[in-house]
Amino acid sequence: MAPSLPPFAPFPETTWRDHMVPEEWEACLSLWVSLAEAHMALSDNEFLQLSAKDESIEGYLVPFMKETALSGITILGSSNTASLLLFQSYYLSSRLLRAPSTPTKLLQWEFLSDFSKVYGKESIGSTDLHLPEAEGYPRTFFTALKKSLIIALDTGIKGDLRIPEARLKHLNHLLHASPEAAELFLAGNRLP
Repeated sequence: MAPSLPPFAPFPETTWRDHMVPEEWEACLSLWVSLAEAHMALSDNEFLQLSAKDESIEGYLVPFMKETALSGITILGSSNTASLLLFQSYYLSSRLLRAPSTPTKLLQWEFLSDFSKVYGKESIGSTDLHLPEAEGYPRTFFTALKKSLIIALDTGIKGDLRIPEARLKHLNHLLHASPEAAELFLAGNRLP
């Protein structure tokens, strides 16, 4: 019988975090750490059957990376539990990114870029981050992003350059951390 684990609570946005008292925040950190450790303790088969299909993990990891990339790791606090959560979120993300059935939201460039910003090039390189080709990724996501950036940049000063500039700044973290992503994004005509 396959184990079952409770779902992850989503990582809160700044407005919610600001209303939490320190004891509540520490309790949330502890619960996320415990859940991440439980998922990491699963065998490979159990992890693929349970964790890779658990949508609540995406609901936690995507906002966790986004909020931490935007505001820095100091938003977690300075407790040992906060440090543990940072490490466990890295290991959980890395294991999911290496899984043959990686959740789609974790394959989008925004998540990968946030992940790259939070953990840096050295850490990302050690995850052996591969962008799976079998699922049409990353061509699909990068093609759409490239097309929108080309259109926005072609309009030049006639258009609003703040949006493509913000996207390029966001994307830069992923391109710096992953040579494979940089090659795919900068490949020119090789992308459909």
